[in-house]
Amino acid sequence: MIKEEGVDCVAQGECELALADLINSLEKNQPYLETENFWFKTKRKIFKSPLRKLEENLDNLSFPDRALLDNFKETRFSKIHNFITSRGCPYSCSYCFNHQLKQMYPGQKYVRRRSVDNVIEEIRQVAADYNLKRVHFEDDTFNIDKQWIREFVAKYPKIPFKYNLRADLVDEEIIKLLKEANCLSVTFAIEAGNNRIRNEILKRNMTKEQIINCAKLLKKYKIRFITENILANPTSTLSNDVETLDLNLVCQPDYPTVSLLQPYPQTEILRIAVENNQFSEKNIDKIKSFFKISPFEIPNKIERTNLQRIFALVVAFPFLRKWLNFLIYRRNFTFVYSFFYSLWRPYCLVFKITPHRLSLREIFWLIRRYLTS
Repeated sequence: MIKEEGVDCVAQGECELALADLINSLEKNQPYLETENFWFKTKRKIFKSPLRKLEENLDNLSFPDRALLDNFKETRFSKIHNFITSRGCPYSCSYCFNHQLKQMYPGQKYVRRRSVDNVIEEIRQVAADYNLKRVHFEDDTFNIDKQWIREFVAKYPKIPFKYNLRADLVDEEIIKLLKEANCLSVTFAIEAGNNRIRNEILKRNMTKEQIINCAKLLKKYKIRFITENILANPTSTLSNDVETLDLNLVCQPDYPTVSLLQPYPQTEILRIAVENNQFSEKNIDKIKSFFKISPFEIPNKIERTNLQRIFALVVAFPFLRKWLNFLIYRRNFTFVYSFFYSLWRPYCLVFKITPHRLSLREIFWLIRRYLTS
């Protein structure tokens, strides 16, 4: 990237403190080409500086300055605000860049979490400055530390919230505790219904039984949930993708998010796709949104795209399952399915997952966002 025309520098890794160092050097007219975390391109050479060590105590970092976004009405007037309580993920799913990030910081504490008190203080500040009605925690895996969860539940101000969990770490105590804290909804990843695809190709390392148990516990405690699913994986078939649909029919999520896998650079899934002659690295520019189209050379590509578009509707209306083959083999219907997909997805996310009364202004913003994205 540093060699691309118009690119003067590239930053790598976690850069809050590195960026502050760079800005301070520029303001003081001091040398900056050796600022850690940055590569700089000059007419003479490219300066490649090493990464500074990770900040192990996340409480030392300032809260995000949300006022920087106050000029955007959708942000300023939103009733939902996002928070992150941790950094780093201990898992190495093949479609994710996380394993490369871990390799950038060998021997360092990569998975870190803010103290509960620090998180609660940020939420209180946002509640004081904005109309906070819903909290969304964006951590990769919110339920990774049971003791942290226990302390969080004891101190949390009971604002309805949503978070991401990992199904194989779920037990009844965790779900019960989070329900007591006013958990409204969660997201957890199924990714693939087929055991080989889920565990050998995607490296999820969890069983169907763990996934189904997670869904049952969420149903028991009346917590709404989204599942995440990936279709058109390397070495997979259309029937494998249908297995993913059938596992969702067992779990019955309030909404299943369904992606068409994209082989991002430096991920293991890219290597798997290349080795199986389903993708060439020279076609890297064919990678698009994972809600649009698969970049792979795979069988039944149109049928699998159609399945991605109607997947959530079939889960919501299971009688459609017996018509599945008829529906997905209608090759000229992809546009029609895409239209219904663009309507059903925002409806479910707003009215089924995080239901709250919308103003006319919010309804307009929502429609505009999903019809133009």
